[in-house]
Amino acid sequence: MINHISIQPENIFLRKFVTEFVILETENGQTLRKEFVPKNGMVWALTNLPVTIHNSQYRNFLIGIQTEPLPMKWEKGKGVFVRFSPYGMSRFTTIQMDKFANTIIESDSVWGNKANELNHCFLSHTNLKENISLIENFLIARIRKPSDIEQAIFDMVDTWDLNDDLSITELKQTIPLSNRQLERKFKQLIGVNIQSYRRISRFQKAFKQMQFEYNTLTDVGYNSGYFDQSHFSRDFKFFTNYRPNHFFEKADFYRQLNKLIRTSSAV
Repeated sequence: MINHISIQPENIFLRKFVTEFVILETENGQTLRKEFVPKNGMVWALTNLPVTIHNSQYRNFLIGIQTEPLPMKWEKGKGVFVRFSPYGMSRFTTIQMDKFANTIIESDSVWGNKANELNHCFLSHTNLKENISLIENFLIARIRKPSDIEQAIFDMVDTWDLNDDLSITELKQTIPLSNRQLERKFKQLIGVNIQSYRRISRFQKAFKQMQFEYNTLTDVGYNSGYFDQSHFSRDFKFFTNYRPNHFFEKADFYRQLNKLIRTSSAV
């Protein structure tokens, strides 16, 4: 059994940079094995027991934007996973986001021992609301206001995620940067170049539809911006190691989580 709770930040301003706090807990000594699929934003994990990734163990760590699936193993675990918006993490550190791409890094490398103190406080508390407040306050104390150029790029990303049909040319009209300057600044704020981000974002749209909706694979691909089924299948396998029609047959974690979410929403 996997207990799953998703919570939005209470602070309205923080919601632009943190999309959700996901509380996960395994029961009955269950070992959780999953492929962490690429997301269009970074993730910060605080856990009670180490998570094994590529034969290394982590308890308080950041997952940079990934361009391929990441195998994870977690035994008897509980913890919180902070999901940042595509540009969210850039507001809580001066480190450029491309330095995090395709990496796992200990949180104290970014925020010092305060990150470890926070993890200790989180694990010492049993009140869920208090735990989330601790993390929110930690992030709010470190938030950096975006410059006008940064905000324009954030707006471009938000518009893209709503309408994938818009071209770069259409969206960059309000950004006073050359194509090369825009590409460099985009990578610093998001972690990958524009084309890689669009590919990950389009995949994420399809991935979410497959978990929460009952559309056919053809409809999922079309609604996510794929022009043909083979393109959709290629991208899906690249990002998950599974073909779309085999995904829920093989990926136990997502199948269980999908059932749990649907059951919870029906209550």
